[in-house]
Amino acid sequence: MQDIYDAYIHDELSESYLKDSVDQSMRHIDFMSNIIDSFQSIIDAENDNVLETIHIPALMREALMTIKNILDLSHVTCTINGIDYLKKADNSNIELIIETEPAALKQIITKIVITANHLIQAYQKACIDDDFKGSIKIKLYTTNNNIIIQVSHNGIQLTDNEITHFFEPYYALGENRFSSEGLGLFFTKMLVEQHINGKLFIKKDGELSIFQLELPYSPQSSLI
Repeated sequence: MQDIYDAYIHDELSESYLKDSVDQSMRHIDFMSNIIDSFQSIIDAENDNVLETIHIPALMREALMTIKNILDLSHVTCTINGIDYLKKADNSNIELIIETEPAALKQIITKIVITANHLIQAYQKACIDDDFKGSIKIKLYTTNNNIIIQVSHNGIQLTDNEITHFFEPYYALGENRFSSEGLGLFFTKMLVEQHINGKLFIKKDGELSIFQLELPYSPQSSLI
């Protein structure tokens, strides 16, 4: 605001200068708003840190339904193991029941998917293919000790250097310093490690950069 006042005093307040100043201010506001939202997510998780027995596919669908409008407006499809869970209610084909904090896990899943959507939108802006359709594919499976949730997409794929820094606080892709993607995932990683005793990282599979969430799982003690 001081810069705008100085420009006015010196008769340098042009329309383009004013527009650039407003755009920069809006980026600052958006950045600070996302910081508040990220801190609020931590507080909410602390307040709702009650362990519950949950059905993982059902919780994932609930999480996706909370961001359905975002995905619809972005014209992005989202599937879990090939099934469109935004439209299909029957998820009985995957039986994974564990004890965890549902509020924290919902926040984690939605933040990962929203980040994937951001990368799709960034790619779409630079894409010359008018027929491009955004797609997010979630793969859910188990190993001996973990439930694995992988999120892949057909948006911008991250480089090895970007992956190295992606979960650092305030890290942003490209030149836009006031992007909240890295900040949000920094807090998301905290939720994963502190509330569900899991791991969150990005792995490379050829050209694809895949978000991978690992949750501890003991099939012998699960309540199937």
